[in-house]
Amino acid sequence: MTDTQFIEQLLGEAGDYANNLRYDPFPTTTNPWLGPTYNSNSFVSGLLKGAGAVPPTLPGIQPGYGQPIPLGQ
Repeated sequence: MTDTQFIEQLLGEAGDYANNLRYDPFPTTTNPWLGPTYNSNSFVSGLLKGAGAVPPTLPGIQPGYGQPIPLGQ
């Protein structure tokens, strides 16, 4: 895939996101009242995965990065 194709894929995935997932600064898959929650780190990792990339391993603590939003499924 070319750079342009990858950028177009990212834009397409971002455009398909309905912005309808529950937000939590510290997301979890097991919230008994809300169900799964997500944050901006979840959006970034989900966008990358949805576009076909493997999100890089980042140093430090990134709450939600390991819980990507469901895109490209």
